[in-house]
Amino acid sequence: MLRVNLLGRYVVKSTGSGAPTRVALSPPTRTAWAFFVRRHTFSGDARNPGAAAREPLHRHPHQVTVLQRASHEHGIASHSTTRQQHITRGGKTSPSSSSARSIHALGRRKKWNDALQIFRSIEEPTALEVRALLGTMAYNHQPQHAMIALRQLQGSGAVTFHDYELAIHAHAKELPLVALELLHKMEREGFGWTLRARGTVLQALGKDGRLNAALHLIDEMEQRNFSPTDLDYLVLIVACARGKSGMRAGDRGGSEQALEFLQRMQDKGPVPDIRHYNAAMKVCVTKGDSAKAISMFQSARDQGMQPNIRSWGALLDAIGKAGQVAEMMAWYGEMLAIGGVLPDLVIMTTLLDNAGKAGEVRIAEGIWSETRDRQLAPNNRTYNALINCYATARQPDKAEGVLAEMVQSAAVKPDAISFNRCVKLCMAVHLTAYGPIAVQEQRSHFIC
Repeated sequence: MLRVNLLGRYVVKSTGSGAPTRVALSPPTRTAWAFFVRRHTFSGDARNPGAAAREPLHRHPHQVTVLQRASHEHGIASHSTTRQQHITRGGKTSPSSSSARSIHALGRRKKWNDALQIFRSIEEPTALEVRALLGTMAYNHQPQHAMIALRQLQGSGAVTFHDYELAIHAHAKELPLVALELLHKMEREGFGWTLRARGTVLQALGKDGRLNAALHLIDEMEQRNFSPTDLDYLVLIVACARGKSGMRAGDRGGSEQALEFLQRMQDKGPVPDIRHYNAAMKVCVTKGDSAKAISMFQSARDQGMQPNIRSWGALLDAIGKAGQVAEMMAWYGEMLAIGGVLPDLVIMTTLLDNAGKAGEVRIAEGIWSETRDRQLAPNNRTYNALINCYATARQPDKAEGVLAEMVQSAAVKPDAISFNRCVKLCMAVHLTAYGPIAVQEQRSHFIC
């Protein structure tokens, strides 16, 4: 045992069962006093999550006693163990901490139902056990049980900002509007909006296609001197690519909305990087908006960003999807001329797919030859793009030739798309001799 008393300037030392002895200390230096004050003084408001994040929590014994007494008055024991409890247990871990660890472990293994059964078997759950259940339900996205645990902590007066973060996470995936309400309730309870809480809600709204609600939340954040992170904006830009069926009533989405998010980042921060421009150009791909894709690409380069393989892929795909095959190939030539980025199989398949859909057989065959020259092994999507090209040009002989090559390949085998496209082509041009051949091959490979 070693007990230090700076005010009395002595140390009580005991080894084994020997009698304690006092050793005099020299007067404490300023450095020693500063260290003592930092280690044993609460900093800031307990409801200020920023202060808690900046400095580890070191409770004074008197404060621990106050917390335990307050918790017992509300019917939930504190997880802090007193010295008397530790002696009574013979130095062993408290039962509550053992149960909490079991609940946590089951939750991590996705066995939240088993964790719930353990919790229900506890007659008087401690705050530690309730919080373990809350974390387990948040991790497994079980909002109903997470809310029950949160209410227990609220009723006992033991709720913290971290508990609200967990409850918000539990609701974010399936009930983003409830998560938004919890964020506001968190503030009404006296807790500030933490980075984790507001980011979780903002991203959940974006993923659910509720861009108007997300924009309103950004306005509220700015009123509180908060700004979305670069990851928040990235999720929102990606969400702009959702089709009309994925958007909520009144939400626009699309390339215009993605461009507005980029502009908002430029005006208020954080500054967008190449990831945000790539995501915005992918939105242009889904909307067939080649003009905005080119504008975004040029804007990124004007700001000194180096386009990567994803940037070029999104640009080429957006132009190709708009049916502008000649311009797509011109940009591809510029990519090769600039250097620094070598085309991969994804780029070549993108070129081949768009050229094929436009019926540009000569260009498609040139892309196919270049793919082989670059020693890029075609996959199913590459083969199917070439088959689709010949199907669009109504050239069944060549389509059957590509299918035969796939059948003989050791690395790639035809799938249902390959066979069905050939069969439909043969039926469309009334070549009944080819239709049965394709059907027979399909049956032989057990593809439906």
